[in-house]
Amino acid sequence: MNENYELKGRVHKFEQRRPISPGLEDLPDHDNFDVEFSPSGQAIHFTQYTFAGHVFRSETYIYDELGRLVRTLEFDGADTEASKTGYEYRPWRETRRLHPSR
Repeated sequence: MNENYELKGRVHKFEQRRPISPGLEDLPDHDNFDVEFSPSGQAIHFTQYTFAGHVFRSETYIYDELGRLVRTLEFDGADTEASKTGYEYRPWRETRRLHPSR
């Protein structure tokens, strides 16, 4: 990815914005977002914005000591928890179970 954006080295936070689109201010804009990374390069926080540039939703990713995703917390634009999902890794299978709650 770094090659596409002419970046060198590790990235801590990637911010992408585009101009406001009149008439669509309250809708989510999939091209306006921030992604924060841990020192090891894992995504730890994602924020999506509306066409007006306000926060639409955000997600926080929590990993275990092996670097596996164990929980995702989703928040709405008012920073109120909207949902959380836990991931359970079972050693006898390569699959994981999801435990979403809203």
